[in-house]
Amino acid sequence: MSVLGVYGVEHATSMIYYGLHTMQHRGQEGCGIVSVDAEGNMWIAESGAGVACAKNNADGAIEIHHFGVDDGLINNRVRDLQLDKDGNLWIMTENGVSKFIMSSRSFVNYHFANNNQGNTHNFGSAVMLPSGIIVAGTNDGLVSIDPDLIKNTPQQKRD
Repeated sequence: MSVLGVYGVEHATSMIYYGLHTMQHRGQEGCGIVSVDAEGNMWIAESGAGVACAKNNADGAIEIHHFGVDDGLINNRVRDLQLDKDGNLWIMTENGVSKFIMSSRSFVNYHFANNNQGNTHNFGSAVMLPSGIIVAGTNDGLVSIDPDLIKNTPQQKRD
């Protein structure tokens, strides 16, 4: 078990981000997958609890907001996070993908495969290519997501 704590320092979210990032790339999946958006907000995958956004408020304290299925997330078992070139957050889960649209603070949910294995994403497997395409590993191979070609309307789960 790994523990990471930061207390009483300026820009604590940045320090936490780099600490968690280092731990996750040393095989500590349970510590959380993290990503930082253009505003400096740190997005954290919470195993079984959705995703959290940590940011410094005007007083320098850290505010944490949690998002889960009750807020529109497709599944609370988040496996990976990836920001796209427009600043929206793609959230790979154990049962599909959610796109968190930053401007409206809303979710759009997708199933990109015809089977459950193809909609179950692997921990830490998503990456954005220089072209802006997001590639993510699933239990059934790779999923390629081109955010420019996907409308903000959800796809129905395929039978």
